[in-house]
Amino acid sequence: MGRPIVHQAIIKAPIQKVWDTITKFDEYGKWNEFCPQVESDLREGGHLVMHAHFGGKHPVVQKEYFRLINPPIELRYGLNWSFLLYSERTQRLFELPNGHTQYYSSLRITGLLSPIALLSYRDGIDRGFALSIRGLKRFLE
Repeated sequence: MGRPIVHQAIIKAPIQKVWDTITKFDEYGKWNEFCPQVESDLREGGHLVMHAHFGGKHPVVQKEYFRLINPPIELRYGLNWSFLLYSERTQRLFELPNGHTQYYSSLRITGLLSPIALLSYRDGIDRGFALSIRGLKRFLE
């Protein structure tokens, strides 16, 4: 099992504003260059269809499912292909005393196919998450 992909940032915006931005999936195109198109029904067990740009000619389209929605603190979703491939993306927000928010994002990929998935996509995901956080900060600050 590989190490998770983790990114963090302090965002100069209140926690509710950050939460609203990361859960308004139809507005991702305003700030998220890595994943500018997302369709979702934002409910536990519901779906999330992402169009992520890993650097190729066309975006990679991936359907994942929500596991936890705990406003305005935590959002978890991912794939579950039994023992073959399991992923869990966590976005967690921490309210800071100065009215700012600490944003934490991680992705853990496990399963039989995880070495292939990580070899193929780890660098692109890492770059994409960094790009997303920069866009989120720029949009909210």
